[in-house]
Amino acid sequence: MEVYKDSKIELNISKKPIMGFVEFNIIITDAKNIDKLADMVQTTVQYVLEDFYGGKFDSYNIFFYKEYSKIICKVVPRYVVSPYFVGYRLSQRDGDKQVSGIRDVLKKRLEEKEVIDN
Repeated sequence: MEVYKDSKIELNISKKPIMGFVEFNIIITDAKNIDKLADMVQTTVQYVLEDFYGGKFDSYNIFFYKEYSKIICKVVPRYVVSPYFVGYRLSQRDGDKQVSGIRDVLKKRLEEKEVIDN
């Protein structure tokens, strides 16, 4: 959904956000307009922190993409979630050692509570 667009820059709200409900995209097609991008990102971030849902958010994530000649900046109100997932759809998990420790502690707790047989 277009918020603003001219020959140098575009600001839109994603119709298909990667995660969450609202994602703001600021796009330039020429690196000469990087100052305009910076100004628009700053204003968008201020909006997210001060006005969006009554100032509910005190944090945000920011991602940059290069697509052909376009430079795209994505500003996302920060929910409690991995920024890798928000920006790039990369899920994360703990390493095998950590997961094994979690498993062992949980299994012991289940045994102590007699939820399972030991």
